[in-house]
Amino acid sequence: MRRAAHSGVLTLVVVATLLAAPGARAAGLSGLSLAAGGGDAFPPGVLGVETRTPDVSAMASWSFLPTLALVSRGSIMSAENDTIGYPSVTLLHIEFNLDYSPRSAGRFVPFVTAGVGGVRMHGVNALAMNGGAGLVIHLNSSLGFRFDARDVAYRIPRAESQALRQSLETFAGVQISLHGTLDSDGDGIPDNADHCPGTPRGAIVDDDGCPIDGDHDGVPDGIDLCIATPPGVVVDAHGCPIDTDGDGVYDGLDRCPDTPHGARVDPDGCPTDSDSDGVLDGLDRCPDTPRGCKVDSLGCEHDEDGDGVCDGVDQCPGTPPHERVDAHGCPLPVGPRERTLLDTGTLVLDDLRFESGTAIITADSYSTLNDMAVILARWPGIRIEIDVYANSPGDPEANRLLSDARARAVLTYFLSRVAALKPEQFTTAGFAGATPAPRVEIRVLNPEIMRGEARHELLVPGH
Repeated sequence: MRRAAHSGVLTLVVVATLLAAPGARAAGLSGLSLAAGGGDAFPPGVLGVETRTPDVSAMASWSFLPTLALVSRGSIMSAENDTIGYPSVTLLHIEFNLDYSPRSAGRFVPFVTAGVGGVRMHGVNALAMNGGAGLVIHLNSSLGFRFDARDVAYRIPRAESQALRQSLETFAGVQISLHGTLDSDGDGIPDNADHCPGTPRGAIVDDDGCPIDGDHDGVPDGIDLCIATPPGVVVDAHGCPIDTDGDGVYDGLDRCPDTPHGARVDPDGCPTDSDSDGVLDGLDRCPDTPRGCKVDSLGCEHDEDGDGVCDGVDQCPGTPPHERVDAHGCPLPVGPRERTLLDTGTLVLDDLRFESGTAIITADSYSTLNDMAVILARWPGIRIEIDVYANSPGDPEANRLLSDARARAVLTYFLSRVAALKPEQFTTAGFAGATPAPRVEIRVLNPEIMRGEARHELLVPGH
């Protein structure tokens, strides 16, 4: 019987140790506690005392793991024997227990306890085993109350039967924690050693009980869901970066925190406006607006008078429709040759010269042809006939062929000088003997183009 009871106590001690081990943390050691108080004992009836007898107890507890403590206790009970002729009963109980608590910190800490020890009665010692449960209520880091109740099993010396006797003992007393057992914030550091009380639950702390914040974002490790936040970034309660305007640059680094949605930004989070029209890149539907142009809300330029020069750059707003303008939006001056062409549709180049008997244009005629090419290029879509007249002595057919060759020479010159002029715009004709004066005529075949053309560009001849 003794072996079975002893084995049961050992089993309870082993189970308590295994339950405590997974939660052990070196930082949670709480040290030495002392307790003193009293209670009631309910000894076996064979002792001949009252069923309920007061006792006093004192104990020392060493918490070597956050959930496990070694407790030594001594208690004494003294009572008069109800049987006449028998001496009074004094029972001294010394025990060594393991206390297991499922929680290592908090104001209310429940526990179970089991252990072995001995009792001394009538000058004789006997082995005793006990098991029970209790509650510690911490008032602060050093002071609290301890309550417990234990079932004690032992053999009564000199009793007729050597069976184990059961005795219930209760205890209530004051507990003093010499090294502080209260850990109010549950970070594993006792309050009297915790330099940072009030640590949030789940935060990882250092040996002083202060939260560790690896990325310095204000949210402790263990709670921080975004552990590598760049320095200076504003984070939410979970430690994750905030980007209020959704531009891809985090708050705290964003120097322009109110960027409109969809706008492109630089590395500082500030919107860019490549064409400086006041409409941000990413929102600008016309991103290459010329400098100085007025634009609408989409970033596209205005041209109120439709002259091809945008408002803001146009120095001559209100240009009449179809008026040809320069790069500043102002009407182009019309020279004598162009005016004649506009008025009559025909222009005689009487200062154009060829080498005698050939279709070779003389060098002093280049300036006239250059000016003429520029005038023609101002009118996209214009169709021209180049007529050359010759009246040299000799065969009329030879003169016609020479005139035709000279007309083609003039066309070739125009096409070589101004790329905007195309061969399909021109026809040529050579005449002989029809008129007394040799000359070159430029004749417009579609004069309506000069009255109805909506847009005109000034082209400079190439060289």
